[in-house]
Amino acid sequence: MAIFRHIIQNCFQNLRYFGTPELNFCRHKSFWCNNRGKETPKFFDGFELEKLFVDENVQKLLKSLCGFDLNRLYSWRLINSPSRRHYALMTDNMYKEFLSKMASKAQYFLQFVPLKEPRPNKAETLSVDSDIAGHDPSKIIFVDISHDSTERDRAIVVREPNGRLRTALPEEHFRMNRIFFDKPDRPVREPPLFHLHSDSDGQIVCGDILLQTLARDEHEFVLDWACNFYEPDDHKFVELCKCIFENTIKEQKLSVLHSTRHFGTLAFYMLINNYYFELIEFFAQNQNISGVANTIRLLRIIYPNWTTTIPSNFSDLDVLKEYLNQIEQQINDNKELKQHSSSNIHLKGDEYEKTKILISLLNNLLKSGEKKRRQTAV
Repeated sequence: MAIFRHIIQNCFQNLRYFGTPELNFCRHKSFWCNNRGKETPKFFDGFELEKLFVDENVQKLLKSLCGFDLNRLYSWRLINSPSRRHYALMTDNMYKEFLSKMASKAQYFLQFVPLKEPRPNKAETLSVDSDIAGHDPSKIIFVDISHDSTERDRAIVVREPNGRLRTALPEEHFRMNRIFFDKPDRPVREPPLFHLHSDSDGQIVCGDILLQTLARDEHEFVLDWACNFYEPDDHKFVELCKCIFENTIKEQKLSVLHSTRHFGTLAFYMLINNYYFELIEFFAQNQNISGVANTIRLLRIIYPNWTTTIPSNFSDLDVLKEYLNQIEQQINDNKELKQHSSSNIHLKGDEYEKTKILISLLNNLLKSGEKKRRQTAV
């Protein structure tokens, strides 16, 4: 019976469903969900969130939200070896064909960074040999340096001074890989730009150098460098992305990451952390009806509810009308609750004002969309 229990526990640890301190047999909250006091309408565990992010419909909608600005995608960048300028004489057809090739090539720059849960910072005990305890005061690390092993599956174990033999922690695994298989583009020490610290509430926040860099609107540069330095499932990479995303939302700088490979992850982060008002407001202010409609479609996928299912034949304007009716009904229900109830069920003050502003923006967007549709029909 004990062996069977051990097998079951290991299976659930691999699925990341086991080991929460509150319960012995339940899912744990995803690390991509923030803990900054903003309530989320749904519980997300790590395995479910990874599966949701790679869903075909979610990926398609996120890609549509990213935008496709060729001037932005081919903008000036700091690189090591710039290529020589090339001048050519072209006919109109050749020029159009060249632009088409550049547009298809630009799709490569919009490939999303994988959204992964961080590797658990735990080591598995392989054996305990008390006979050799105290033989050496230092840890002894054994590394498989065969060339057919990858960085991910390379066998690395640690012998503790007390005789315990365990698997390497993620940081130890990374350091040993760096020693035997160096990568010239990755410095050994973590750049000061990526340093984070804890505030008075214990939350991880951006460091001073990172804040100065973000103040210059260099979000894409920082995230690109982080993708090169860290692995997607590195705990520090997840914390860094969360800090940058929170700063971007707080400073209302979504346009800085629009038409980049990081906007899809940012939009997904905003939706799972109850920032969808800010995302819809961003597209509404830019008169992007398709962006608003696809954000609403994403909301319906992430938070499924049969009463608010969007028919497949609905146009962007139809989706916008339906969502507008729902939030207007929410405002009316909120007024009735305030009149007939003293409970705290109704919307909070800031949410109420934010919803009214959003209704005004969506009404203006709907009017302009209806006007364009009538002009097109004529």
